Amino acid sequence: MDVDVVWVADHIAYGVEPHTHEFYHMIFCKQKGGRISIGESVYKAKNDYIYFVKPGELHSMTRGSDMRLIEIKFIVNDDMLNKHLSVVPHEFQLDDVIFMKSMLRQIVSEGLSNAIYSNDAANSALKLFLAHTARMFDKNSVSVCDNGDNHVVLNNTSAYEKSNGDIMILKLEEYIQENLHRDITLTELADKVGFNKTYFVKRFKILWGMPPLQFVNGQRLEMARRMLTTT
Repeated sequence: MDVDVVWVADHIAYGVEPHTHEFYHMIFCKQKGGRISIGESVYKAKNDYIYFVKPGELHSMTRGSDMRLIEIKFIVNDDMLNKHLSVVPHEFQLDDVIFMKSMLRQIVSEGLSNAIYSNDAANSALKLFLAHTARMFDKNSVSVCDNGDNHVVLNNTSAYEKSNGDIMILKLEEYIQENLHRDITLTELADKVGFNKTYFVKRFKILWGMPPLQFVNGQRLEMARRMLTTT
């Protein structure tokens, strides 16, 4: 099973315009509110539910009051696993809540860590979660079971990243967070990933659902909100 976690977040949700990308996006609702659209379906976000977006699927999000999510974006380089994940529905409830929530927390914890092998540990936890998920929707499987705001992009060097700049654009979030205290220009961001400004804006809007500078301003507002509530 070959998987790569490329981005994780445990945060209060924000609205995202309709967009697509060529990797999986898994959304776990910790605190309900708002709506999540995937393809032609619109779901009212519910506690302890997973919203599962497959590569190339159009999706968007409307934020509800205090809607809190765990989000995991990942790549699968495994034909058999892709086949099993193809039958996973867009919305499903965790069947073994304690176990599966523990795995999600492990993915996020390792993803947000700078410890050695944190990337490998996050991938391992994701593999276990996906194996359990695939079994939930595989008719031939029989399972036996015992009865805070942070964002990060993991450092991966997958073939996908080498051939496509989307992961590089995702990694800009960390750079933006570190430089919110000063002016950040469109030219600066485009230069960081080596794209011309027109193409950069197009790809950024596809991945984040909004233009780059709107995203920057939104992050500033979110930082101000956190400061007002904690100081």
